[in-house]
Amino acid sequence: MTSTPTNLTADSQRAGRLSYDVGERSDSTSRQRAGIVREGHDEPHVEGNRITVQWIQRRVEERGLEPQTVAGRHDLDVADVYRALTYYHDHSAEMQAVEQRRERLIEENQHLTTDIETVRE
Repeated sequence: MTSTPTNLTADSQRAGRLSYDVGERSDSTSRQRAGIVREGHDEPHVEGNRITVQWIQRRVEERGLEPQTVAGRHDLDVADVYRALTYYHDHSAEMQAVEQRRERLIEENQHLTTDIETVRE
């Protein structure tokens, strides 16, 4: 079955949601489709959970995991994984800003972490 992009409504655009109409599914594992949202989280993530777009992109494109593997390990529909990848590439400037913000926060809060070498002594 093929999926076709739907027109985003004004509400969906404001919420930062990307959704695709996947139509009727015949398999028993299908779930209601999820969009990509920003609400309730600091960065874009799959609606209904805390798995971020960037996290999915790294697993698939940097680590080389199959989208089906990522979906299966984290109770996602494979379409959710592809939506996240599409969002990542369609919003590259936003995703770059997310990464820069994350790196800055790690650096700013480094003093709050425990150095493993001092724990071993």
